[in-house]
Amino acid sequence: MTAAQKCILGVILLSYFVLSAVYNVGQPMWEAPDEPAHFGFVRYLQVHHALPTGDPNGPAHLDAWNPTAEYLQPPLYYVVLAAILAPIWLPPDAEFHQNPYVAWPGHPWREAVALHRTDEGFPYRGLSLFLHLGRLVSAGFGLIALLATFALVWTVTNRIVDGIFATAWLAWAPGFLLASARLNNDAAAMATGALTLFVCARLLVTTPAWRGADQETPLSSPAERAGGVSIRLVAVDGCLPMVDLLALTVGLSGALLSKLDNAFLIPLAMVAVSAAGWRSYRKTRSLRSLVLPLAAVVVPVVLLLIWWVVIGRTFDARMETSAGAGVTQFWNLVVGTPPLRVFGAIWNWNATWWGGIGWGMLTLWPPQVYAALAVPFFGLALLGAGSTAEGAFWRRERAARLTSLMVMATALPLLYFTVARQALPAINLDSNARYTLPIAPTIALAVVLGGRRIPFGRLRRPFAVGYLGTLLVVAIATAVVLLPEIPAPEIPARLAQNAGELTAAPIAGFSNGVDLVATSGLPDWLPAGGNLSFGLRWRVDSSPSSDFVVYTHLVDLNDRSNVAGADEIPYQGRFPPHLWQAGELVDEPRQLSVPGELKPGVYSLVVGAYVLKGNTPEAIAGSGASADGTAVEIRRWSVLPDTADLKSATPTQARFGDDLTLRGYHVRSQSGTLDVSLYWEATRPISRDLVVSVQTIGSSGKLVSQQDGAPVNGRLPTPDWPAETVIRDDRALSVPVADGPVRLIVVVYDRQTLKRLPVTAPGKPSADYFPLGP
Repeated sequence: MTAAQKCILGVILLSYFVLSAVYNVGQPMWEAPDEPAHFGFVRYLQVHHALPTGDPNGPAHLDAWNPTAEYLQPPLYYVVLAAILAPIWLPPDAEFHQNPYVAWPGHPWREAVALHRTDEGFPYRGLSLFLHLGRLVSAGFGLIALLATFALVWTVTNRIVDGIFATAWLAWAPGFLLASARLNNDAAAMATGALTLFVCARLLVTTPAWRGADQETPLSSPAERAGGVSIRLVAVDGCLPMVDLLALTVGLSGALLSKLDNAFLIPLAMVAVSAAGWRSYRKTRSLRSLVLPLAAVVVPVVLLLIWWVVIGRTFDARMETSAGAGVTQFWNLVVGTPPLRVFGAIWNWNATWWGGIGWGMLTLWPPQVYAALAVPFFGLALLGAGSTAEGAFWRRERAARLTSLMVMATALPLLYFTVARQALPAINLDSNARYTLPIAPTIALAVVLGGRRIPFGRLRRPFAVGYLGTLLVVAIATAVVLLPEIPAPEIPARLAQNAGELTAAPIAGFSNGVDLVATSGLPDWLPAGGNLSFGLRWRVDSSPSSDFVVYTHLVDLNDRSNVAGADEIPYQGRFPPHLWQAGELVDEPRQLSVPGELKPGVYSLVVGAYVLKGNTPEAIAGSGASADGTAVEIRRWSVLPDTADLKSATPTQARFGDDLTLRGYHVRSQSGTLDVSLYWEATRPISRDLVVSVQTIGSSGKLVSQQDGAPVNGRLPTPDWPAETVIRDDRALSVPVADGPVRLIVVVYDRQTLKRLPVTAPGKPSADYFPLGP
């Protein structure tokens, strides 16, 4: 290869990788065919460290969204992904969130297979990182398929430019790009199938028995060789091509253990190793030369049989139904199938080759686009296939001609099975082009050979460049226009990001399988006259069997009355609880309208849940809830009295114990009553329930009157005081006029022990009370 050719090939492969990455990101999670079930297989291997086995007596028909639906597949692809993705932590219940309304007529979510959580976007983490990296592994398999395609076409045509054309044609086919950007075993099947096709072609092309006496295969004309674009494949007679045989063993083993459809490769591999063995035997006359190459095919087949005997046969009933074993009834297709069904199957195959979008493979381009793409596609492929019947076209390239014929003939069964799946009324499955991805290199070879037959002369190269340019435009347009149109309804849920989120003790665990694990957005002060907005985070331990009502009430703790509240089914119209899945965290916003006038006191925000039995609410018990087992307090606020007149109060610095300071006071006397306002400040939170006692003492030292109680008329106990905040406490005492002058004092004592707090004040002796006034 020249430096320019290497550069062109590198650009094509790079463009493929960039496009596959765009397709990877552009396809919403799970909206690719069978992706949830492929993920289920990988997770089974990671969790159980064993291959899944089926129930021989299980139903043949499987639910389309059953995560075990792909367990019948050979395991290679899933084993590779399970190993590569093992370092990514996932919760035990990690799986896609099924859309219960898929295919519902008229429902806005009918075209989406999944409901999409809030943690699926970039930057990827957890399950989304797992899936997108898995898709990236599929892109790696696609890269292998492209390199094998280049090698196959170069081997057969002996022209590097043909290999480059075939690589670009396949790399820019939207159907190939989509398969390379999804979590599915088609990626491994096409990579290993392409490798097997290349090695078989290499063994066949270098067979001297097909070339006559030539030891070199001149697959291009003298003029082409003079252009420096040819390569000579030299066979070393008498030596077994051990590297090729080993590559065939690896490729065929991978193909058979990736997908059972790749069994179509076995006849071609048998012919290829037989040719290699015969070539060696003619030189050495050793039976070893005949037997050893057979191991290249026997080993993969034995590996497949081991899997089948141990695991695969348990899925026999499912495979016969789901894969449509009736496609083997070729005669029924010939005599009993309406031609329109055959045409429809071929049309669907063509449309999905150029981009089947979404889980339902929606062909969102106008039909004219698919028809326009079909004309050169089928035209070139049919011309290329027909060229194998024209000896004059191949000149002296007898080995290459026979190799092309065999490679294309090998692909016919897979093409037939794919079309017959949809054409046969008894099967009635889809003829999706992804089932034929293992023969994608063969199709690319046919297109290349067809292009060489077109008598365009000097226009052949501009035609080829224009055709590839059109495919590149379609590939880019698919990513830019079609992929964003895949429906992906979002839900306010996510999966746990670490084990701690699953095991953390909840604020309240309700008996219906849902825990309240966190709150957010709660303010430090109640917004009187405004909206109290906050969030509740629910953890789903098990899917609720029915919807339930969550109530959030703002309660005045003095009289246990509700001052604000709302009773609502979480996300009733969008994502009600019966849709919640185990392992999810659901963030629910809530809002309460707080009255404009709130009495000073303590208010509590409580949360509880109940279900309606008819019109009667039935409480859902919750651990961590209040004594009645129905509600839990999630926040408490203290509404404080107005302290605007503190500036005009008589200032003091009297300290009661270590935590309480009297900052000032007002005393007003009227009609035998003393109105006292005390301004308290706690230097730090007070855990004890303190009682304030305002007393009048007569001239004889005898108690005349007193008023005892928790501050603020009992509405604001000291344990609810915020630190370093002034609290106004109003008191009123009756003072009999006949008792003469009285002295006013304030005492603070512990409600439980009745012990007074010591009082210290500047310029006054220590005591257990503080005088108000001179």
